[in-house]
Amino acid sequence: MSHSQTQSIEKSSLPEYDGDNGESKKADFALSFSPRYPQVKERYDALRVPGQERPSLSQMSDECTSKLGLYLGAEVKKAGERENVAQGQLFTWLGSGIIKARKLRAAATASGKPAQRDIMPLLGWTVVGYEWKLYVAFGAWDSPEDTIRIVGPIPGIPNSTESLIDVFKMLQLVECIKQWVSEEYWPWFRDDVMKALER
Repeated sequence: MSHSQTQSIEKSSLPEYDGDNGESKKADFALSFSPRYPQVKERYDALRVPGQERPSLSQMSDECTSKLGLYLGAEVKKAGERENVAQGQLFTWLGSGIIKARKLRAAATASGKPAQRDIMPLLGWTVVGYEWKLYVAFGAWDSPEDTIRIVGPIPGIPNSTESLIDVFKMLQLVECIKQWVSEEYWPWFRDDVMKALER
């Protein structure tokens, strides 16, 4: 998990709101594909070209975090703080992630390596006190209006860490997300984004 609270979003990936770029808000935490795992490190290393900087893979402007593939963000607030502030920050992070994925796919397609699948959704949580709300951001590859849809909070799933039972339910949800990331998101990111960007 990357702590990205002090990192801003790169300006070219910020969503526009009624013609204006949104504020460079960021999520407090982001989950990334860690180079500590050999199969992930191999893909990151394949993007290195001697004498050149490795390409940016995420919407973050930080030198290290921008080089990692991010798939989930979390905006955390203390109990009693306004949830709409957390939503605004998370939605900006999610939207900028979809915009960055579109740019990466366009670069891959321009280099003669067309994508095989649509852009995968990004996940995000707002956490206010003990209450966790899950959101999903979608952006179609060929969307004529560059529309980004954010759905949530997703109903009917565990959304609290107030009791020990609630914590165990949340852990089950995290395991389901981990399985989806391993089986669906990582293969897409590896094949349609990272391999397509190799020079």
